[in-house]
Amino acid sequence: EAAAAKLAEEEAAAAAAKLAKEEAAAAAAKLAEEEAQKKAEEEAAAKLAEEEAQKKAEEEAAAAKLAEEEAQKKAEEEAAAAAKLAEEEAEKKAEEEAAAAAKFAEEEAQKKAEEEAAAAAAKLAEEEAAAKLAEEEAQKKAEEEAAAAAKLAEEEAQKKAEEEAAAAAKLAEEEAQKKAEEEAAAAKLAEEEAAAAAAKLAEEEAQKKAEEEAAAAAKLAEEEAQKKADAAAAKLAEEEAQKKAEEEAAAAAKLAEEEAEEAAAAAKLAEEEAEKKAEEEAAAAAKFAEEEAQKKAEEEAAAAAAKLAEEE
Repeated sequence: EAAAAKLAEEEAAAAAAKLAKEEAAAAAAKLAEEEAQKKAEEEAAAKLAEEEAQKKAEEEAAAAKLAEEEAQKKAEEEAAAAAKLAEEEAEKKAEEEAAAAAKFAEEEAQKKAEEEAAAAAAKLAEEEAAAKLAEEEAQKKAEEEAAAAAKLAEEEAQKKAEEEAAAAAKLAEEEAQKKAEEEAAAAKLAEEEAAAAAAKLAEEEAQKKAEEEAAAAAKLAEEEAQKKADAAAAKLAEEEAQKKAEEEAAAAAKLAEEEAEEAAAAAKLAEEEAEKKAEEEAAAAAKFAEEEAQKKAEEEAAAAAAKLAEEE
């Protein structure tokens, strides 16, 4: 009976360990499958976003090039028109001044005409120098305003990109933390259920075995006492049986405790692996979001600069 009880105890412990191992393996396989599926979906979404960004960048580059060509053509036409107008004005003004100078020279005298011609030439040179200075000041002011507008647009785009990257990183971190907490709770629940089941099974087996051994010992002691009429021998046999039952129960409880500790260690390892993997995926997602936001900010800054150049 002791051998049968020990065999039953070993089979129960092996069955409990096998069940815990199968449940842990199934949970790990299911978790790995879900992680792989989620990773595949994220990679597909990232690839789609990359293709969309590439297409948008090509379209914006084509639009920027077209706008640049149009601006160049318009600037050349305006420059040609301005040069032609300035030439006509200068020719008209020269004709008028020449006629006036001729009339004035004719009325006043040759000497006075020469003096007035010299004065008119000096005045014209002074006016041209003043006009050139004003043109340079206007050009310098326009360049400063364009640089300030471009810097402001770049700062706004950078600020917006940082805010979007921070929001995306925070969202990814919260999702990863939530998932890690759910996995930890599931692992802890599985650990507690496995430990409780193993402890309960070991306790029932030990109790059953102790009762059987106590009954057998009592029966044997009773037969010996009746046969030999020796109460001391019966008491001694009962004490030995009780002591042996307690030792075997303690050994079974210790074995169950060790099994539970091993199951808890395995669950803790799985929890740490899941948490580590979740943190790595969260970091990768945050880095990807930051790179996308940076790229978007650069594209917006380039588009703003191109638009500003077109408006200028």
